[in-house]
Amino acid sequence: MSTKIGKKEFKSIINGYTQLTANQQKLFKAEFQYKLVANSDSAWRKKFKGQIGYSPAEIEVVEALFRNFGVIQNIWSDPIQKLPLGFGKL
Repeated sequence: MSTKIGKKEFKSIINGYTQLTANQQKLFKAEFQYKLVANSDSAWRKKFKGQIGYSPAEIEVVEALFRNFGVIQNIWSDPIQKLPLGFGKL
């Protein structure tokens, strides 16, 4: 479910995020950005999709954050890869 390069693991949090209500998603995103210092929406999206790896300490923070929102299973999913420029264009 993840790709490991060095100590970083590349995995997405889409599974856990979709278990949250719309209101919880807003609160989760704000806390996630604060605790993981993902200050921009771009950094948030890359972490969300698994395009930026998580350190072991960050994985613990993310799992604790989901626990605070009542999500304890099926948090992680495969990373979403960026498509090459021009992919899908004729």
